[in-house]
Amino acid sequence: MGKRAAVMGSFAPARTSVRSAIGLVVSMVAVFCLAPTLIKVALMFDRSSTAEPFLGDSVLRAGEQITEYLGWGFGVVATVQFGVLVAIVGGQMALGDQEQEADVRSFLLALGVLPITALTPAMFLLTVGATRSAEAGTALVIAVPVYLTMLAIAVFIATFEPGPESLLLKRAQKRKTRADNRVDTLDGLPRVNPALALVACGVAHLLVCVVIPFVIARNFEWDPLPTVRPVPVFIPIAGALVVGAFSAFILILASASQKPDPTPLDVMSSWVFVALSYSMDLVMTMLLSVWLPAALLGVLVVVIARTVVVVGIRRDAKKIQEEGRAAGRGWTVTGLVTRAGTFVAARWADAELVNSAKHLARMEERARDGAQMGQGRLF
Repeated sequence: MGKRAAVMGSFAPARTSVRSAIGLVVSMVAVFCLAPTLIKVALMFDRSSTAEPFLGDSVLRAGEQITEYLGWGFGVVATVQFGVLVAIVGGQMALGDQEQEADVRSFLLALGVLPITALTPAMFLLTVGATRSAEAGTALVIAVPVYLTMLAIAVFIATFEPGPESLLLKRAQKRKTRADNRVDTLDGLPRVNPALALVACGVAHLLVCVVIPFVIARNFEWDPLPTVRPVPVFIPIAGALVVGAFSAFILILASASQKPDPTPLDVMSSWVFVALSYSMDLVMTMLLSVWLPAALLGVLVVVIARTVVVVGIRRDAKKIQEEGRAAGRGWTVTGLVTRAGTFVAARWADAELVNSAKHLARMEERARDGAQMGQGRLF
């Protein structure tokens, strides 16, 4: 058995502190709390309560009905976490060498933490629904301890690292070398502050999706604004600005993730950002369909423009990887997004250079101390 383990590359992973694991899980919970928090803030600043029928009632109804789905959601997450624990803690993994196993372990560790934190908005809706529904209130009494227990399991999973001390040191050295190369490659490339791109894209999104369709509809009486749809005017206006800016922000992250020497995880993250940006068009479609259906033509224009930008992001990333220079003109939407992406990538590279140097020093210190494999301190 020992010989087989040595050949196949099985190893006992190192451990990190519970404190750092708690920080990781809490930060992910905070990210998923962002959308519910924005909704709550919008309702607090809506002194005339014009958005209450549109937002408040929708949240309450969703909170009352979510009890039907939260149970199987917890069941799926519990099954995934149990599988991750068996694979990592039980050592049920032998894929070839330590590098391959470490890559798989990294994915499994993320899979053990991400799903339960992604259920945070569902817990928020259930809490809101419990204020008006006895069924939701009863479900909340059961869901809270289950949710907290599964968060505790996620913290435990997050204490594991994808490899032993020797492999972590080797990866830290590679990480430092890659960080140096990234900083050198991005140095001198044209860039623009992301704030400019967010403002420009938000205003352009408002014009294309709301202002121009509204003016055309009113002038030609194609789809005059009805009075029976209880949607305040400021909601589509603010929604178009926020969605446009957020879409640009996501595409900027997608552009930054592909520069200049992306790992497979970076590429996968970039395409996740792209898919998320297209989901913003669904948000605008649902919003505008109950306010001004003619504005859906504007959404179609945005989808086409977004596709052009996505193609430009990929072309710009390939030029940087192959030729060390950027593509696209700075005054176009594609140019704004890609150059803002270069700005973000450069900031990431600078931060990664500092962090990788600290991480390498820490790994070298752990190696010098001769810490036993898998016996790292937990507190």
